[in-house]
Amino acid sequence: MRRDVILVHGMWCRSEHLEPVAAPLREAGYRVHMPTLPFHEVSGREDVRDALGRASLLDYVDYVQGVIHQLNLPQPPIVLGHSMGGVIAQLLAARIDVQALILLTPAAPAGVLAINARTLRVFWRRLLRWNFWNQAHAMTAEQARRFAFTGLPVETMDALYPTLGMESGRALFEIACWPVDRRQAARLDPTRVRCPVFILGCEDDWLTPPDVVRKVAALYPQATLRIDADRGHWVIGDQRTEETMTTCIEWLEQTLETAG
Repeated sequence: MRRDVILVHGMWCRSEHLEPVAAPLREAGYRVHMPTLPFHEVSGREDVRDALGRASLLDYVDYVQGVIHQLNLPQPPIVLGHSMGGVIAQLLAARIDVQALILLTPAAPAGVLAINARTLRVFWRRLLRWNFWNQAHAMTAEQARRFAFTGLPVETMDALYPTLGMESGRALFEIACWPVDRRQAARLDPTRVRCPVFILGCEDDWLTPPDVVRKVAALYPQATLRIDADRGHWVIGDQRTEETMTTCIEWLEQTLETAG
């Protein structure tokens, strides 16, 4: 039976940014489903900007859970998340049955301190802005090149930046400032994530640094952790994405065969 994979994108992105990840999965025989999170298709429109700014991680998790429900799959899906999509995937796996989790440079859930010297250099201006938690925000071209696209060829950075959209200030607040989030939107019970977990971090990642990714992996005793040297955050479309997906597919086949 062919297995279904749900791909969950990260901040400022849409589903099409995960196409370099989706293609190898399709070639390996998986059915791939790529939802775009609410408001992200039209994030630059004035009439949706306020709603996007206030969108919660829980809204995103609810949406992906609804997509899975509507698909009426014959068996639980595999869920792969990148960056913010990684924490959405973890929250989802704590709610519903999931065959396996693949977390690529994932954001951390509440309880893991994600703010450090690296991430402060990226977000400090935004975090000090009053009411940022209700405002949509975008990366500048300089920020994207320096922090999101680290290590990519210049021509790739130049092509990618115009494709990025805006992101929810509420979601950023819930991830970065969870100690003061009264809703604790990013909190989960790690013991409820019972499926196999594969986690990839990268030494040159500014957005989800390797020490944060290691803390995420420590939440799950069953996790397989890999840290790549000389690589940044954009593992979904760099020179090593094909190699990464080969590793993920091999891990899936070995893990699910053993579990089955």
